[in-house]
Amino acid sequence: MEGRLLLLLSVLVRETAGWINSAPPAGIHANQAAAAAEVFRVNILLTSLPLPALNVAAHPSPVDTPATIRRATVSDAQRLAELCTDAFYGSHSFADGPVIFAQRAQIYQRVEAQIRRRIAIEKGRECRLLVAATASGELCGCCDIAVHLFDRRETRFELMVDQMPNDHQRYAWRPYVASLAVREADRRKGIARLLMKEAERTARRWGYRELMLEVAYCNEQALAFYRRLGYQIRGSDVSGTGATIVERRPFHWNVLPVEKFLMRKRFLL
Repeated sequence: MEGRLLLLLSVLVRETAGWINSAPPAGIHANQAAAAAEVFRVNILLTSLPLPALNVAAHPSPVDTPATIRRATVSDAQRLAELCTDAFYGSHSFADGPVIFAQRAQIYQRVEAQIRRRIAIEKGRECRLLVAATASGELCGCCDIAVHLFDRRETRFELMVDQMPNDHQRYAWRPYVASLAVREADRRKGIARLLMKEAERTARRWGYRELMLEVAYCNEQALAFYRRLGYQIRGSDVSGTGATIVERRPFHWNVLPVEKFLMRKRFLL
């Protein structure tokens, strides 16, 4: 019996590697997608992350515990990996069995490694990993903003393309926000709104007049939240890198692709 359990555990852990390498996330400005291919091999810094990435109230109350929005540092990597893993995949208990523990451990290790490499490439580039920290220094939220190649005709981002094609009428560099997550204990306090406002200020400082994002079509909470902030649906996309949701099975997580919406907010002059 013990031998069969260990065999099952080994098989499912190997399968997990496929589940969490399904889509290349946020790329970078020109000449940075090659680095992005190495940095973002797991669905952790992208709006196509699982549905629990955003959980906000219809009318969030003021932040009870003051939160400061700042750039992430390497010293944040472990805590940020914990926050993202819990927010995007969920939690579990001993009753769920050993397989889900092994799956989460592998996800966490990969997420932490990607975060460390992500932070290391930010210097001098139009990309920021933002975190929200409480007065006591605890991380309670995060989001990612970077500039990517946008295909106007197809109304979608080419996340892994690092050179501007010759067709300048069709393509343009545009800022893209992803991976908005708030720690469960700190939700409904306005922290998600603070993170988005800082992302918008960052895009403005880079000289852009709009900010775009992608969200799973079935994530009604997130859609309502972004609409309240002034974002509008510009299109949908069922090809390329798509949004995902987490289907919780009795003893493991199953990550499934779903259709996504592209949303955009234009800034007032």
